[in-house]
Amino acid sequence: MTQNIATHYRRDIDGLRGIAVLLVVFFHAGLPVQGGFVGVDVFFVISGYVITSLIVRELAEGSFSMPQFWERRIRRILPALSVVLVFVLVTTWMFYLPEDFKQAGQSFLYQALMAANFYFRGNGDYFAPAAETKPLLHTWSLAVEEQFYLLFPLLLTFLVRSRPGTWLRWLWGIALGSLVIGIALSYSSHNQRAAFYLLPARAWELLIGVLVAVYRGRFSANKAAQEVSGFLGLALIGLAVLGFDGSTRFPGVAALAPCLGAGLIIASSDARLSAVGRLLSWRPFVFIGLVSYPLYLWH
Repeated sequence: MTQNIATHYRRDIDGLRGIAVLLVVFFHAGLPVQGGFVGVDVFFVISGYVITSLIVRELAEGSFSMPQFWERRIRRILPALSVVLVFVLVTTWMFYLPEDFKQAGQSFLYQALMAANFYFRGNGDYFAPAAETKPLLHTWSLAVEEQFYLLFPLLLTFLVRSRPGTWLRWLWGIALGSLVIGIALSYSSHNQRAAFYLLPARAWELLIGVLVAVYRGRFSANKAAQEVSGFLGLALIGLAVLGFDGSTRFPGVAALAPCLGAGLIIASSDARLSAVGRLLSWRPFVFIGLVSYPLYLWH
């Protein structure tokens, strides 16, 4: 198993979180960032990286505990989410028409069960104008992450312990399989929402972050290569933000741009901060990244 997993705090990753949440907020605010929805994909890559850095380090130390991992996730996610869910339920009861309130209540129940993405697969086009009347639509991505947090630690510990020589190949295979599923569903007229909302078609995005984490220490320490990686990653995300819109077939192949971009940016500051890493370590970006979760919930 790779031993050189990051144990230090990385300001640049919080800065990248800050950029990601700003993209989503600007997109929903109607500002001229038509591809700002890819901030969610950047979040997915970051989440995969961060939780894998923690799990693999603790597995190497022999201190990993599944119940403790889930407890930490619950303590981080549930309090702020509960406040938002209750607020939405009360305000929609006060101001919505009965049919709209019924739909809001259904999405509330699904999110409480970590399944909001399943609800919106059947009841919400993310890019439709009517999405503005669905105050919990954005929680679909939280449900995807919650499902990943539930399943991935079980998968990783099983592979590391039962397939010690091939577990990395299994991760690669699962990531590629998920990518194929996402592409296939995105080109199906009947399953495009499944590609957008469901974990099997999105898992590869989190697994990019996973693979960046487990390969840490194997990336080239060559400064020029790291600088190129950082700027290439930034360019890929910029291409998605400026070039995508609601008509883009997504996630599919298009999602490779922001996800690979995020992975390259994280990897570029593996050995030392690249120029892009230093930019992302700017205090305002870091501050926004530190409050990105409540900001995403309330925006």
